[in-house]
Amino acid sequence: MEHTGTRHRIIKKAQFVRWMLLIGAAAVGFFWLLSWATTKYLDQLEQMSRTDAALAAQRVSSTVQAVFISSVVFALLVGSFLAWYGYRAVRSECFPPPGAWVIEGRPVYDGSKARRRGWAQIILGVVMAGVACAVVYRSWSLLP
Repeated sequence: MEHTGTRHRIIKKAQFVRWMLLIGAAAVGFFWLLSWATTKYLDQLEQMSRTDAALAAQRVSSTVQAVFISSVVFALLVGSFLAWYGYRAVRSECFPPPGAWVIEGRPVYDGSKARRRGWAQIILGVVMAGVACAVVYRSWSLLP
């Protein structure tokens, strides 16, 4: 059964579009800054490798470890959130679960449709977190 829920926080379509444009612009700016900083860092490593190759290799290793660990932590957090969100939908038999933001005019599902969507989200979250754990398990030996 579809309905527009009063148990949800409703966001107007225009406001949602403004937020997404703002977040998108911030992401573009962040990735441009990250690209610039990465280029500078790689230039420094190249110069360092000419004088002290061992130190340059150590810095590369440390950087790869930091990126690896932060990526795995991010995947674990997102997977956990997805599973928790899906659990709330299954438990309440409402998708999105009560209290969630819903874009104005979008359907809210009850009953079996909500449970199916919730279980799909739980499975997605568990798979995402499981893959992150498997990557750590299989890759840990590669880290110095």
